[in-house]
Amino acid sequence: MRKITDEYNEDPAQADRLVPERYWCVRAVSSPDSNTSQTVDFNSIELGFRGAVIVSIKGVRPAEEVKPKSNALNRALEEPAVRPLSQLWSFIKEDGLLAPVLVSLAVLGAVFGLMAEALLFRGLIDIQGELGTDIQRMGAIFITLAFMLTILLMQVPAAKVQLLLGRHLESRFRMRFLESLPKIPDHFFQSRPTSDTAERSHRISALRDLPVLGGSILFKAMSLCATALGIIWLAPSTASLVILMAGLQIFIPFVFQPLLRDHNMRVQTHSGALARFYMDTLLGAAPIQTHGAGDSVRREHEHLLTEWMRAGYSTLRIQLNSQAIQLIINSVFACILVVFCVNTRGASPDLLLLIYWILALPPIGEDIAILMREYPRQRNILLRALEPLQAVNQEEGEEHSDERSSADVSRPVHLKFEDVNVIVSNRAILQGINLDIHPGEHVAIVGTSGAGKSSLAGLLLGWLKPASGQVLLNGAELSGSLQSRFRARCAWVDPAVQLWNTSLLENLRYGNDSDTPLFPILDQADLLKLVASLPDGLQSSLGEGGGLISGGEGQRVRLGRALGRRNVDCVILDEPFRGLDREQREHLLSRVRKFWGSATLICITHDISETQDFSRVLVIDNGRIVEDGSPADLKSEKSSRYNQLLKSEKLLQRNCWGREGWRYLYMQDGKIYETSSTMMGEDSPKIPEEIAHEY
Repeated sequence: MRKITDEYNEDPAQADRLVPERYWCVRAVSSPDSNTSQTVDFNSIELGFRGAVIVSIKGVRPAEEVKPKSNALNRALEEPAVRPLSQLWSFIKEDGLLAPVLVSLAVLGAVFGLMAEALLFRGLIDIQGELGTDIQRMGAIFITLAFMLTILLMQVPAAKVQLLLGRHLESRFRMRFLESLPKIPDHFFQSRPTSDTAERSHRISALRDLPVLGGSILFKAMSLCATALGIIWLAPSTASLVILMAGLQIFIPFVFQPLLRDHNMRVQTHSGALARFYMDTLLGAAPIQTHGAGDSVRREHEHLLTEWMRAGYSTLRIQLNSQAIQLIINSVFACILVVFCVNTRGASPDLLLLIYWILALPPIGEDIAILMREYPRQRNILLRALEPLQAVNQEEGEEHSDERSSADVSRPVHLKFEDVNVIVSNRAILQGINLDIHPGEHVAIVGTSGAGKSSLAGLLLGWLKPASGQVLLNGAELSGSLQSRFRARCAWVDPAVQLWNTSLLENLRYGNDSDTPLFPILDQADLLKLVASLPDGLQSSLGEGGGLISGGEGQRVRLGRALGRRNVDCVILDEPFRGLDREQREHLLSRVRKFWGSATLICITHDISETQDFSRVLVIDNGRIVEDGSPADLKSEKSSRYNQLLKSEKLLQRNCWGREGWRYLYMQDGKIYETSSTMMGEDSPKIPEEIAHEY
């Protein structure tokens, strides 16, 4: 270590060589010159952070000097803090204020009833000598029991109203979440695991306990105040000690609130990690078993479970410390008050009632502390439930601020990209995109894997936002409400489109009108044979993610769902026929282009030969459009990137199917055939019976 330090002091510029790359957590995005001094100019160099970084804040710089370049980051920094209690109150007010007022009055009545009950018992002790007959004693007992029953009956309606408020609150949250789900921006889901969103919707059920928790805290707080006032009424000289003791019942749990809130959030974070782990494990059960990765999965699970348990123990330790401190302070104050009252008041008639109320203060304080320790957990659940709704509110605010969002979408759309750059995780995935797609034009997009083809579709569908530049639709910026209306009139076919664990019929009609004729869709998507082969026809379940049908059949189901959309003005096909043989791909592509002949169509594909029938082809490489023209013109240029891709594809097919020593198997109608290599070319997908023998 000292040797490294000495070498660094001799020449700071060789720090990159002295410390390996994987150990750097902060690096300059643009490396300084070798002559740069050890002092880094933060105004001229952008720093990239990796891993866990501790930042020490030594002051506040002027806002104009530190304003980030990213608009998204600026919006996040300017976003006001979420106030969960105010949001909760706004939801409760939507049902009216009658229920909260009734609960408050019932709680207040219950508190004063308990105080009156104590005074009643004190009165019975005083008059017990006057109750000479059995009838009088029975009457006193009956009156006391009736009074206690009345107090109990007053609390029952209040509890029912609290439970009703909780159910209404949960239902309102669920309805609002379901209404907001289609409006939640895509970047919200991309930045969070699916299991996290599922856990949020599941944990909403805990919100029904919030009114009960609030009512309990209100009841205990009023009881504390009433008991303290009762003690002061009987012994005014103890006012200062009683007020101090009552205040400590609130102050001590309040001091521990930030710690409990942070540690409870850690517990919930680790719970979310475990939930994602379980979901990923279930989804990847087949690969885990196939590759014998069970031990690795168990080790990872053990690590996550250990962190979750440590967070839970840490939270429990803070709760116990808070409880112990409060118990010690309460015991000391209670003893002091009792001794003081006994010494000053002697054997007065009110001494017993006074000691009863003094000894009642610590249990009330402990109950308040328990309830306040429960609040951080409920608050974190409420915050997580509000996050998706908050994202929708921000998106709607951007929509309302867009004055050009009233553009017309109901015609073949005109798409224009003007100097568009897209940056994700500090990595440029699209750079300097200038593109003009005319209404009704059919365009093919090709390029190597990772070149940025699907990112263009992501810009149109709203998954990605331009870091600079803009995307125009019919002359208006494609954002906000305009993008929502564009999606409603857009057909999108992609292997990522989800197939649900429902019937084939419901999958085809998902997002479409239920009265759309099905036979034309089944015919256009080549699904008639699939329907005939399924045991229950259209009512057959496709399984989770379409697992009960083949990959190619799943792609045709996705195509059928898109064909069922009405009033389509734009079609985005991103590897639409993955898993289908060449003849079927060409047949379906020709068919859907004819079906959507008047719509603007964008087809993204790795199959270069399929694009030769398009009037225009875009070649994307390293996030840039490197070629744009007709397939014939690009093919005629020997040095063009399109021509190189086409030749590479044909060379791969020839080397694959023409190489000697290979056995060629062909599957058709669930049967495997073996044939000669000469029959496996791209122009002969069908196997003649005279040269094939069945396995």
